[in-house]
Amino acid sequence: MNLLKQKRQLNRKKLLVAIAAISGVLMFCTPMAVMANSEVTYGEGSIQVETFDEQDTVSKAFCIFKARKNDDGTLSDFAWPSDEMRDAVVGVIRQFTSSYSSLDAQDAADYISEAVKNASGELMTDQNTILQANELLNRLAAAADDIAGSVSVSKGQTVTLPEGSWLLVTAGDSIDTDESGTSPIFTVIGGGIVTVTEKRSVPTIDKQILNDADGAAWQYGADAQRGQDICHQITGTVAMNIQTYDLYYYGFEDVMSKGIDYNTGSYKVTLDGSDVSSSFRETLTQQADGTSKLEVVCEDLYAIPNVQPNADSRIILTYSVKLNDDCVIGAAGNPNEACIIYSSNPNTREIGKTHTVKDYLYAFALHLEKKDRDTNVPLSRARFTIMASAPDDASSQGLFVQPDGRLGADPYEFQTGEDGSIEVSGLDAGSYLLKEVQAPDMYQVKNQDTIVTIQADYGEDGTLHTLTNVVSGNVDAAAGIDNSNDHMVNGDEGSAAIAARCLVNVTVGNIKKIQMPLSGEPGLVLVIALGLGVTAISAAGIIFRGKKKESKK
Repeated sequence: MNLLKQKRQLNRKKLLVAIAAISGVLMFCTPMAVMANSEVTYGEGSIQVETFDEQDTVSKAFCIFKARKNDDGTLSDFAWPSDEMRDAVVGVIRQFTSSYSSLDAQDAADYISEAVKNASGELMTDQNTILQANELLNRLAAAADDIAGSVSVSKGQTVTLPEGSWLLVTAGDSIDTDESGTSPIFTVIGGGIVTVTEKRSVPTIDKQILNDADGAAWQYGADAQRGQDICHQITGTVAMNIQTYDLYYYGFEDVMSKGIDYNTGSYKVTLDGSDVSSSFRETLTQQADGTSKLEVVCEDLYAIPNVQPNADSRIILTYSVKLNDDCVIGAAGNPNEACIIYSSNPNTREIGKTHTVKDYLYAFALHLEKKDRDTNVPLSRARFTIMASAPDDASSQGLFVQPDGRLGADPYEFQTGEDGSIEVSGLDAGSYLLKEVQAPDMYQVKNQDTIVTIQADYGEDGTLHTLTNVVSGNVDAAAGIDNSNDHMVNGDEGSAAIAARCLVNVTVGNIKKIQMPLSGEPGLVLVIALGLGVTAISAAGIIFRGKKKESKK
C-alpha cells in the first residue's frame, strides 16, 4: 500500500500542464510559493523581451509556480515561490470557485490548466492570445502585480531566472509618451532562452481642419474670416489589447493658440459611428500663456451604453472654433495641437498620452494704397467699401468687411489716411469688391470697381505654402505697391502677395480733376457777358457821337 501511495504522489507531481509559451502566453499561469517537495532541485533558464517598435518600457517578471520543465515542454513538481504568491493565486481561484480550499501548488496548477480549456479539452490560449479583462489569467496577473519581489527585464536584455511558470507585465513607471503596457504574458522558464513579444499598442491620432470653402475636404491647413465658425476633427484608435483592460479611460486634449476661441458645447464624439457625446465631459482651461486647453474625456469606454469598443474601434471628435482679435496674421498661423489621453497599462490605472499633432488656421491682411495715377502721390480721404463678392463659402457672399475683419450686413466705409493707405486684417481667402464711394479732394470717383482675389495653398503638414493676389476690374488698379512715376499704375510683383506676412497689397490710382473753362460753364458765360457788355457800350458810344454831329449841322 505504501508503494502504491508513493507512486500516485509521483504521478500527481508529473501531471502534464499544457502551455503555450514559445512567444508569450502561458496557458495556465499565476503566482508561486512554498516548495511541495524539499528534495526537488530546480534548474534555471533565461528570458528576453522583444518589442515591435522603439518603445523602451521595462517588464516586471513574477514567478507564479516553481516547477521543473520536462523535455516535452510540460511542467512537474509544482511548488509555491512564496506564501504571498500562494495567497494571491488561491484568492483569485476562489473568486471563480468559492468552495475551493486547497493550498497545494499542484492543485492550483491543475485548476488553472483546466480553466483555460474548452469543452473538448483543447487549450484556448496560445502565444498570440490577448487576455480578456475578467478572465482567470488576467485576474491572476493583477493579483501578482501587487506582490513585491519581481525581477526587472529590459528590452533586449537576457535575464536568468529559476525554472517554473512566470508572468511578465509592464512596469507602470517606465511608460512614457506614446507608450503602453502589454497584456499579461505567461511563459515557462527552463533550459535555454525563451523570447517573448509584448502584446500591446498605442492609440493612433490624426487631426484635421475643414476649410470653409463649399465642398472642401478635411485637410491640415485652412483659412477663415475672423469670427467665422471653423470645424476641427480628431480621429483616434484604441490599443490593440483593449480587451485586457477592465476599465479604459479615453479622451482628447487640444491646446489652442491665443488667437483661437473654442465654441463652448460644440463638440460631438462618435464611437464606430454611434453618437456617444453624452458619455464624454468637456473642460476648457485658460492657460497662463494665453492659450486654452480643451479636454473631452470619458472615464470608461466600457461604461458607454449600447456600444462595445474593440481593437478596431475608431473614436472621432469634432468641434468648432473662431479666430479672435489676437489671431496671428503671418506664416506661423494659428495652430491647434492635440493628443489622445488613454489608459496605458492593463494592470494599473496609469494614464498615458500620445504624441501631439497639429493643424493650422490662417487669415490674411489687405493693404490698399490710393495714389495719383500720374504723379504717384499718396491720396488721403478716399473712401471705400469692401464686399465679399466671391467668398469661399456661399453664406458670406454680399457681406461687407468691417474694421476688425469680420463680415457684416451693413457696408463700412474705410478712409485712406495721410499716407494714402487702408489696411484691414482677418480676411478669408476669396474675392473682394473694392468700391470707391468718395474720391479725394479735387479727384473724380472711379466708376470701375476693383476686385481683389486672395488664393492660398497649403503643404502636407498644413503650413502655408503659397499665397497669390489677383487684381481685376479696374484699369487703374494693380496687385502690389506702385513706386513708379510712369503715369500708369504698375504694382511691384514682389509685393503683390507676401506669404511670410499673409499680406496682399493693391494700388488704386486716381485722376486729378482740373477745372478748364468750357462751353456752357460759369466761367465762359461770365466772359461772354462781359464781352457783350463792352460791345454794347461801344456801339452806344458810336451812335451817340453820330447823332451829335448831325445836330450841329
